[in-house]
Amino acid sequence: KLAQSSTVWLVMTDRSNRITSGSGFFVTEDIVATNYHVVDNATSGTAKIFGDKRLYDIELVGVDKLNDLALVRLKGASTPPLRLANDGSVEVGDAVYAIGNPKGLEGSFSDGIVSGLRRGRGESLIQITAPISPGSSGGAVLNDSGEVIGVAVGAIEGGQSLNFAIPVAFLKSLMTSNGL
Repeated sequence: KLAQSSTVWLVMTDRSNRITSGSGFFVTEDIVATNYHVVDNATSGTAKIFGDKRLYDIELVGVDKLNDLALVRLKGASTPPLRLANDGSVEVGDAVYAIGNPKGLEGSFSDGIVSGLRRGRGESLIQITAPISPGSSGGAVLNDSGEVIGVAVGAIEGGQSLNFAIPVAFLKSLMTSNGL
């Protein structure tokens, strides 16, 4: 339940008023982690916390373009953050749970396993079988203890269960570099 109540639906607009959306989750009481590609090129945005009818204005706090991560502040929010797992605690076969807002379906929760740890050409990704659809980007990927092990980033279309998350170590690094 904490995972759902700490999940955010982000709606972003650009200069042309095109709208994109994605997911995020609280890492402090008012700071949300998401993917950089969710907020990239946005001129404004709002966030809706699962189970809350209010819309919160957001402010960009930090970005890691290389690892597709961003931190945004929800102005006026005070929500319990999710716990971050220890680095390197993920192994192939571990149970995982993805939570986000695929296609705007708020607070969707799905399960799967870690099916691979992919490293190469400067990338490091966790491959999972839990579904990730458009709108899930930026959502939390959790372990059995409810700790964040990664940030949902995308899927390979046309394949089955080829979904990926950015390891939590990169998120921790971004938080540290922004004094969090």
